Amino acid sequence: MKMRAGIIFLLLLTVSKGFSLYFDWSLRDSLNYIYFAPSTNTNSTSAMLINNAGLYFNLYLDDKKYLSFGLSDYYMYSGTNGTNQIFIDKLFVNYTGDNIQFILGRNYFKKMSGLVIAGKGDGLNFKAVLFGTEIDLLVLYYGLLPNLINSFEFNPEDQIQGAQRYTGGITISRYDLIGEKLSMGFFYCFDTTTNNTRYQPFFIELYNMGSFSADAGYRFSAIYQGGQNEGATISAFGTMFDFLLKITSVPKAGMIFSVGYSTGGSGRTNTYPIGNTTSQDTLFYSPGYVDTGIVLFPKFSNLFLLKLSGFIGFGNVFTINVNALMLNKAVADCPISDTGANLTNSYVGTELSILMKAHLDYSMDLILSAGVFLKGEAYSDQSLMMKIYSGVNIKI
Repeated sequence: MKMRAGIIFLLLLTVSKGFSLYFDWSLRDSLNYIYFAPSTNTNSTSAMLINNAGLYFNLYLDDKKYLSFGLSDYYMYSGTNGTNQIFIDKLFVNYTGDNIQFILGRNYFKKMSGLVIAGKGDGLNFKAVLFGTEIDLLVLYYGLLPNLINSFEFNPEDQIQGAQRYTGGITISRYDLIGEKLSMGFFYCFDTTTNNTRYQPFFIELYNMGSFSADAGYRFSAIYQGGQNEGATISAFGTMFDFLLKITSVPKAGMIFSVGYSTGGSGRTNTYPIGNTTSQDTLFYSPGYVDTGIVLFPKFSNLFLLKLSGFIGFGNVFTINVNALMLNKAVADCPISDTGANLTNSYVGTELSILMKAHLDYSMDLILSAGVFLKGEAYSDQSLMMKIYSGVNIKI
Protein backbone atom coordinates (compact mmCIF):
# COMPACT_ATOMS: atom_id res chain seq x y z
CA MET A 1 0.00 0.00 0.00
CA LYS A 2 2.82 2.38 0.91
CA MET A 3 4.62 1.50 -2.33
CA ARG A 4 1.45 2.22 -4.38
CA ALA A 5 1.00 5.58 -2.62
CA GLY A 6 4.63 6.39 -3.27
CA ILE A 7 4.29 5.62 -6.98
CA ILE A 8 1.18 7.84 -7.25
CA PHE A 9 3.01 10.66 -5.47
CA LEU A 10 5.97 10.37 -7.84
CA LEU A 11 3.64 10.43 -10.87
CA LEU A 12 1.88 13.57 -9.62
CA LEU A 13 5.22 15.18 -8.89
CA THR A 14 6.47 14.34 -12.39
CA VAL A 15 3.33 15.61 -14.16
CA SER A 16 3.22 18.86 -12.19
CA LYS A 17 6.94 19.57 -12.43
CA GLY A 18 7.43 23.10 -13.68
CA PHE A 19 3.83 24.02 -12.85
CA SER A 20 2.33 25.90 -9.93
CA LEU A 21 -1.03 24.20 -9.44
CA TYR A 22 -3.90 26.12 -7.87
CA PHE A 23 -7.61 26.51 -8.56
CA ASP A 24 -10.68 28.61 -7.86
CA TRP A 25 -14.36 27.77 -8.09
CA SER A 26 -17.75 29.43 -7.76
CA LEU A 27 -21.45 28.64 -7.58
CA ARG A 28 -23.79 31.04 -9.39
CA ASP A 29 -27.54 31.22 -9.56
CA SER A 30 -29.73 33.60 -11.54
CA LEU A 31 -33.47 33.60 -10.83
CA ASN A 32 -35.60 35.70 -13.17
CA TYR A 33 -39.29 36.44 -13.47
CA ILE A 34 -40.52 37.72 -16.84
CA TYR A 35 -43.95 39.25 -17.33
CA PHE A 36 -45.64 40.07 -20.64
CA ALA A 37 -48.37 42.67 -20.17
CA PRO A 38 -51.59 42.60 -22.26
CA SER A 39 -51.78 44.72 -25.38
CA THR A 40 -54.51 47.30 -25.94
CA ASN A 41 -56.68 44.89 -27.93
CA THR A 42 -56.43 41.81 -25.71
CA ASN A 43 -56.59 40.96 -22.04
CA SER A 44 -54.25 37.98 -22.22
CA THR A 45 -51.05 37.99 -20.19
CA SER A 46 -48.17 35.56 -19.90
CA ALA A 47 -45.24 35.04 -17.60
CA MET A 48 -42.10 32.94 -17.35
CA LEU A 49 -39.88 31.86 -14.50
CA ILE A 50 -36.28 31.10 -15.42
CA ASN A 51 -33.58 29.80 -13.11
CA ASN A 52 -30.03 29.36 -14.34
CA ALA A 53 -27.62 27.71 -11.90
CA GLY A 54 -23.98 26.99 -12.61
CA LEU A 55 -20.85 25.46 -11.12
CA TYR A 56 -17.59 26.95 -12.43
CA PHE A 57 -14.06 25.68 -11.87
CA ASN A 58 -10.64 26.93 -13.05
CA LEU A 59 -7.44 24.91 -12.66
CA TYR A 60 -4.29 27.00 -13.13
CA LEU A 61 -1.05 25.28 -14.10
CA ASP A 62 0.80 28.59 -13.94
CA ASP A 63 0.13 32.22 -14.87
CA LYS A 64 -0.09 31.30 -18.58
CA LYS A 65 -2.01 28.02 -18.71
CA TYR A 66 -5.33 27.01 -17.20
CA LEU A 67 -8.32 24.68 -17.63
CA SER A 68 -11.85 26.08 -17.28
CA PHE A 69 -15.01 24.05 -16.67
CA GLY A 70 -18.63 25.12 -16.17
CA LEU A 71 -21.78 23.05 -15.66
CA SER A 72 -25.21 24.71 -15.99
CA ASP A 73 -28.75 23.76 -15.04
CA TYR A 74 -31.31 25.79 -17.00
CA TYR A 75 -34.96 25.63 -15.92
CA MET A 76 -37.89 27.49 -17.45
CA TYR A 77 -41.51 27.40 -16.34
CA SER A 78 -44.12 28.93 -18.64
CA GLY A 79 -47.87 28.49 -18.30
CA THR A 80 -48.34 24.93 -17.11
CA ASN A 81 -45.13 23.44 -18.51
CA GLY A 82 -41.62 23.34 -17.14
CA THR A 83 -38.46 22.36 -19.02
CA ASN A 84 -35.06 21.63 -17.56
CA GLN A 85 -31.70 21.14 -19.27
CA ILE A 86 -28.34 20.30 -17.74
CA PHE A 87 -25.37 20.85 -20.01
CA ILE A 88 -21.67 21.72 -20.04
CA ASP A 89 -21.59 25.50 -20.23
CA LYS A 90 -17.87 25.73 -20.90
CA LEU A 91 -14.89 23.41 -21.08
CA PHE A 92 -11.67 24.73 -22.57
CA VAL A 93 -7.93 25.00 -22.12
CA ASN A 94 -6.25 28.38 -22.43
CA TYR A 95 -2.64 29.34 -23.01
CA THR A 96 -1.63 33.00 -23.03
CA GLY A 97 1.94 34.00 -23.84
CA ASP A 98 3.61 37.31 -24.58
CA ASN A 99 2.39 37.51 -28.20
CA ILE A 100 0.16 34.48 -28.49
CA GLN A 101 -3.10 33.05 -27.14
CA PHE A 102 -4.58 29.60 -27.69
CA ILE A 103 -8.10 28.49 -26.66
CA LEU A 104 -9.42 25.01 -27.39
CA GLY A 105 -12.88 23.79 -26.36
CA ARG A 106 -16.31 25.20 -25.48
CA ASN A 107 -16.40 28.90 -24.68
CA TYR A 108 -18.16 32.17 -25.48
CA PHE A 109 -16.78 33.72 -28.68
CA LYS A 110 -17.52 37.15 -30.09
CA LYS A 111 -15.98 38.11 -33.43
CA MET A 112 -16.57 40.68 -36.16
CA SER A 113 -18.27 43.14 -33.77
CA GLY A 114 -20.67 40.39 -32.75
CA LEU A 115 -22.59 40.76 -36.02
CA VAL A 116 -21.38 37.41 -37.34
CA ILE A 117 -20.30 35.49 -34.24
CA ALA A 118 -21.60 36.05 -30.71
CA GLY A 119 -22.36 33.03 -28.58
CA LYS A 120 -21.15 29.80 -27.09
CA GLY A 121 -19.69 27.09 -29.27
CA ASP A 122 -17.04 24.38 -29.56
CA GLY A 123 -13.91 25.34 -31.41
CA LEU A 124 -10.35 26.52 -31.68
CA ASN A 125 -9.32 30.16 -31.30
CA PHE A 126 -5.72 31.18 -32.01
CA LYS A 127 -4.39 34.73 -31.63
CA ALA A 128 -0.90 36.01 -32.35
CA VAL A 129 0.87 39.34 -32.82
CA LEU A 130 3.42 39.38 -35.65
CA PHE A 131 5.30 42.54 -36.63
CA GLY A 132 2.67 44.73 -34.98
CA THR A 133 -0.23 42.93 -36.68
CA GLU A 134 -2.78 40.97 -34.66
CA ILE A 135 -4.00 37.74 -36.27
CA ASP A 136 -7.14 36.07 -34.92
CA LEU A 137 -8.14 32.63 -36.26
CA LEU A 138 -11.34 30.81 -35.26
CA VAL A 139 -12.95 27.51 -36.21
CA LEU A 140 -16.30 26.92 -34.49
CA TYR A 141 -19.28 24.55 -34.35
CA TYR A 142 -22.58 25.39 -32.62
CA GLY A 143 -24.50 22.12 -32.87
CA LEU A 144 -23.45 20.36 -29.64
CA LEU A 145 -25.09 22.91 -27.34
CA PRO A 146 -28.79 22.59 -26.49
CA ASN A 147 -31.24 24.98 -28.09
CA LEU A 148 -32.62 26.36 -24.83
CA ILE A 149 -35.70 28.42 -25.67
CA ASN A 150 -36.68 30.55 -28.64
CA SER A 151 -39.08 33.04 -27.08
CA PHE A 152 -36.81 34.51 -24.43
CA GLU A 153 -33.20 34.44 -23.29
CA PHE A 154 -32.08 36.32 -20.21
CA ASN A 155 -28.84 36.87 -22.07
CA PRO A 156 -29.89 37.62 -25.67
CA GLU A 157 -26.35 37.03 -26.90
CA ASP A 158 -27.00 33.30 -26.51
CA GLN A 159 -29.80 33.16 -29.07
CA ILE A 160 -27.80 31.11 -31.57
CA GLN A 161 -27.17 28.17 -29.23
CA GLY A 162 -28.11 24.88 -30.79
CA ALA A 163 -27.83 25.93 -34.45
CA GLN A 164 -26.31 23.16 -36.57
CA ARG A 165 -23.73 25.48 -38.05
CA TYR A 166 -20.02 25.40 -38.79
CA THR A 167 -18.06 28.59 -39.21
CA GLY A 168 -14.46 29.68 -39.44
CA GLY A 169 -12.37 32.63 -40.46
CA ILE A 170 -9.64 35.13 -39.78
CA THR A 171 -9.45 38.73 -38.57
CA ILE A 172 -6.36 40.90 -39.07
CA SER A 173 -6.02 44.05 -36.96
CA ARG A 174 -3.64 47.00 -36.68
CA TYR A 175 -3.56 49.59 -33.90
CA ASP A 176 -1.39 52.23 -35.56
CA LEU A 177 -3.11 53.06 -38.86
CA ILE A 178 -6.55 54.70 -38.63
CA GLY A 179 -7.95 55.44 -35.20
CA GLU A 180 -7.27 53.11 -32.30
CA LYS A 181 -8.06 49.89 -34.16
CA LEU A 182 -8.52 48.93 -37.82
CA SER A 183 -9.59 45.37 -38.69
CA MET A 184 -10.40 43.28 -41.74
CA GLY A 185 -12.20 39.98 -41.27
CA PHE A 186 -13.37 37.06 -43.38
CA PHE A 187 -15.69 34.27 -42.14
CA TYR A 188 -17.37 31.39 -43.94
CA CYS A 189 -20.43 29.48 -42.65
CA PHE A 190 -22.36 26.42 -43.68
CA ASP A 191 -25.21 24.51 -42.07
CA THR A 192 -25.44 20.75 -41.63
CA THR A 193 -28.08 18.47 -43.13
CA THR A 194 -30.16 18.74 -39.95
CA ASN A 195 -30.58 22.44 -40.63
CA ASN A 196 -30.15 23.51 -44.25
CA THR A 197 -27.13 22.62 -46.36
CA ARG A 198 -28.20 25.06 -49.08
CA TYR A 199 -27.29 28.05 -46.91
CA GLN A 200 -23.56 28.72 -47.29
CA PRO A 201 -22.73 32.41 -46.81
CA PHE A 202 -19.45 34.22 -46.28
CA PHE A 203 -18.89 37.55 -44.54
CA ILE A 204 -16.27 40.26 -45.11
CA GLU A 205 -16.01 42.98 -42.47
CA LEU A 206 -14.25 46.34 -42.20
CA TYR A 207 -14.08 47.58 -38.61
CA ASN A 208 -12.68 50.80 -37.19
CA MET A 209 -12.64 52.23 -33.68
CA GLY A 210 -11.26 55.59 -32.61
CA SER A 211 -11.60 58.71 -30.47
CA PHE A 212 -12.52 62.30 -31.19
CA SER A 213 -11.31 63.40 -27.76
CA ALA A 214 -10.68 61.99 -24.30
CA ASP A 215 -14.44 61.71 -23.69
CA ALA A 216 -15.81 61.01 -27.18
CA GLY A 217 -15.27 58.14 -29.58
CA TYR A 218 -16.80 55.99 -32.30
CA ARG A 219 -17.16 52.41 -33.53
CA PHE A 220 -17.89 51.53 -37.16
CA SER A 221 -18.55 48.16 -38.76
CA ALA A 222 -19.47 47.39 -42.37
CA ILE A 223 -20.12 43.80 -43.47
CA TYR A 224 -20.70 42.37 -46.94
CA GLN A 225 -22.46 39.01 -47.14
CA GLY A 226 -22.10 36.76 -50.17
CA GLY A 227 -22.33 33.07 -50.98
CA GLN A 228 -25.12 30.70 -51.99
CA ASN A 229 -28.67 30.29 -50.73
CA GLU A 230 -31.16 27.75 -52.11
CA GLY A 231 -29.94 28.15 -55.66
CA ALA A 232 -29.65 31.93 -55.35
CA THR A 233 -26.61 34.14 -55.11
CA ILE A 234 -26.38 36.16 -51.90
CA SER A 235 -25.39 39.81 -52.12
CA ALA A 236 -26.29 41.67 -48.92
CA PHE A 237 -24.91 44.34 -46.63
CA GLY A 238 -25.08 45.35 -42.97
CA THR A 239 -23.51 48.23 -41.08
CA MET A 240 -23.46 49.73 -37.57
CA PHE A 241 -22.11 53.07 -36.34
CA ASP A 242 -21.86 54.00 -32.66
CA PHE A 243 -21.04 57.43 -31.28
CA LEU A 244 -19.86 57.25 -27.66
CA LEU A 245 -19.72 60.03 -25.10
CA LYS A 246 -18.58 59.44 -21.52
CA ILE A 247 -18.05 61.43 -18.35
CA THR A 248 -15.31 59.97 -16.19
CA SER A 249 -16.06 61.93 -13.03
CA VAL A 250 -18.09 60.57 -10.10
CA PRO A 251 -20.78 59.51 -10.75
CA LYS A 252 -19.75 58.07 -14.10
CA ALA A 253 -22.13 58.73 -16.97
CA GLY A 254 -22.25 58.30 -20.70
CA MET A 255 -24.28 58.12 -23.87
CA ILE A 256 -24.25 55.94 -26.98
CA PHE A 257 -26.02 56.90 -30.20
CA SER A 258 -26.29 54.02 -32.68
CA VAL A 259 -27.35 53.84 -36.32
CA GLY A 260 -27.75 50.47 -38.02
CA TYR A 261 -28.83 49.30 -41.44
CA SER A 262 -29.17 45.82 -42.92
CA THR A 263 -30.50 45.13 -46.40
CA GLY A 264 -33.77 43.32 -47.09
CA GLY A 265 -35.08 41.47 -50.11
CA SER A 266 -38.34 41.54 -52.04
CA GLY A 267 -40.03 38.34 -53.10
CA ARG A 268 -39.40 36.41 -49.90
CA THR A 269 -41.76 33.97 -48.17
CA ASN A 270 -40.01 34.21 -44.78
CA THR A 271 -36.89 35.63 -43.17
CA TYR A 272 -34.91 32.43 -42.79
CA PRO A 273 -32.48 32.10 -45.71
CA ILE A 274 -34.43 29.26 -47.36
CA GLY A 275 -37.32 31.60 -48.19
CA ASN A 276 -35.83 33.30 -51.22
CA THR A 277 -37.81 33.09 -54.47
CA THR A 278 -35.50 34.99 -56.83
CA SER A 279 -32.11 34.27 -58.38
CA GLN A 280 -30.39 36.90 -56.21
CA ASP A 281 -30.94 37.21 -52.46
CA THR A 282 -30.30 40.65 -50.96
CA LEU A 283 -31.47 39.83 -47.41
CA PHE A 284 -28.71 40.34 -44.85
CA TYR A 285 -28.91 37.47 -42.39
CA SER A 286 -26.14 36.66 -39.93
CA PRO A 287 -25.98 34.28 -36.95
CA GLY A 288 -24.50 36.99 -34.73
CA TYR A 289 -26.02 39.46 -32.32
CA VAL A 290 -27.00 43.13 -32.40
CA ASP A 291 -28.94 44.76 -29.56
CA THR A 292 -32.35 45.36 -31.16
CA GLY A 293 -34.31 45.76 -27.92
CA ILE A 294 -35.58 43.64 -25.03
CA VAL A 295 -39.25 43.15 -25.99
CA LEU A 296 -38.72 41.80 -29.53
CA PHE A 297 -34.97 41.81 -30.31
CA PRO A 298 -35.35 40.46 -33.87
CA LYS A 299 -32.33 39.41 -35.86
CA PHE A 300 -30.38 42.25 -37.49
CA SER A 301 -31.98 41.57 -40.86
CA ASN A 302 -34.01 43.90 -43.13
CA LEU A 303 -33.76 46.61 -40.49
CA PHE A 304 -33.01 50.29 -40.12
CA LEU A 305 -32.54 51.20 -36.47
CA LEU A 306 -31.83 54.28 -34.40
CA LYS A 307 -30.92 53.86 -30.76
CA LEU A 308 -30.05 56.30 -27.99
CA SER A 309 -28.73 54.89 -24.72
CA GLY A 310 -27.68 56.67 -21.57
CA PHE A 311 -26.21 55.36 -18.35
CA ILE A 312 -25.12 56.59 -14.95
CA GLY A 313 -23.10 54.60 -12.46
CA PHE A 314 -22.36 55.19 -8.80
CA GLY A 315 -19.08 53.36 -8.42
CA ASN A 316 -19.56 49.61 -8.64
CA VAL A 317 -22.69 49.71 -6.49
CA PHE A 318 -25.59 50.94 -8.62
CA THR A 319 -26.10 51.58 -12.34
CA ILE A 320 -29.06 52.79 -14.40
CA ASN A 321 -29.34 52.38 -18.16
CA VAL A 322 -32.14 53.92 -20.25
CA ASN A 323 -32.75 53.23 -23.95
CA ALA A 324 -34.90 54.55 -26.78
CA LEU A 325 -35.01 52.44 -29.96
CA MET A 326 -36.77 52.92 -33.30
CA LEU A 327 -37.07 50.04 -35.79
CA ASN A 328 -37.97 50.32 -39.46
CA LYS A 329 -37.98 47.83 -42.32
CA ALA A 330 -35.33 48.33 -44.96
CA VAL A 331 -37.72 46.80 -47.53
CA ALA A 332 -41.43 47.14 -46.74
CA ASP A 333 -42.65 43.87 -48.29
CA CYS A 334 -39.88 41.76 -46.73
CA PRO A 335 -40.77 40.18 -43.36
CA ILE A 336 -38.74 40.51 -40.14
CA SER A 337 -38.09 37.48 -37.97
CA ASP A 338 -40.09 36.88 -34.78
CA THR A 339 -41.96 40.21 -34.80
CA GLY A 340 -45.33 39.60 -36.44
CA ALA A 341 -44.84 42.80 -38.46
CA ASN A 342 -46.27 41.25 -41.61
CA LEU A 343 -47.95 44.20 -43.36
CA THR A 344 -46.21 45.89 -46.28
CA ASN A 345 -45.45 49.03 -44.29
CA SER A 346 -42.01 50.08 -43.13
CA TYR A 347 -42.51 51.39 -39.59
CA VAL A 348 -42.09 48.52 -37.10
CA GLY A 349 -42.24 50.48 -33.87
CA THR A 350 -40.47 52.22 -31.00
CA GLU A 351 -39.20 50.76 -27.75
CA LEU A 352 -38.45 52.49 -24.44
CA SER A 353 -36.63 50.50 -21.77
CA ILE A 354 -34.76 50.83 -18.49
CA LEU A 355 -32.30 48.56 -16.71
CA MET A 356 -31.28 48.97 -13.06
CA LYS A 357 -28.59 46.87 -11.43
CA ALA A 358 -27.50 46.93 -7.78
CA HIS A 359 -24.22 45.26 -6.85
CA LEU A 360 -24.78 44.53 -3.16
CA ASP A 361 -21.45 42.86 -2.50
CA TYR A 362 -19.03 40.47 -4.18
CA SER A 363 -21.59 37.67 -4.27
CA MET A 364 -24.97 39.25 -5.13
CA ASP A 365 -26.54 41.41 -7.84
CA LEU A 366 -30.14 42.56 -8.09
CA ILE A 367 -31.56 43.34 -11.55
CA LEU A 368 -34.77 45.01 -12.69
CA SER A 369 -35.55 45.71 -16.33
CA ALA A 370 -38.68 46.83 -18.13
CA GLY A 371 -39.49 47.64 -21.72
CA VAL A 372 -42.49 48.99 -23.62
CA PHE A 373 -42.84 48.52 -27.38
CA LEU A 374 -45.30 50.65 -29.36
CA LYS A 375 -46.25 48.77 -32.54
CA GLY A 376 -46.07 50.66 -35.80
CA GLU A 377 -47.90 50.53 -39.12
CA ALA A 378 -46.25 47.25 -40.10
CA TYR A 379 -48.66 45.56 -37.66
CA SER A 380 -52.35 44.98 -38.23
CA ASP A 381 -53.01 46.31 -34.71
CA GLN A 382 -51.15 49.33 -33.31
CA SER A 383 -51.05 48.12 -29.72
CA LEU A 384 -48.68 48.13 -26.79
CA MET A 385 -46.33 45.32 -25.85
CA MET A 386 -44.60 45.23 -22.48
CA LYS A 387 -42.00 43.01 -20.85
CA ILE A 388 -40.75 43.20 -17.27
CA TYR A 389 -38.12 40.98 -15.77
CA SER A 390 -36.41 40.98 -12.43
CA GLY A 391 -33.74 38.73 -11.08
CA VAL A 392 -31.00 38.06 -8.61
CA ASN A 393 -27.52 36.76 -9.40
CA ILE A 394 -25.72 35.00 -6.57
CA LYS A 395 -22.07 33.96 -6.63
CA ILE A 396 -20.48 31.91 -3.86
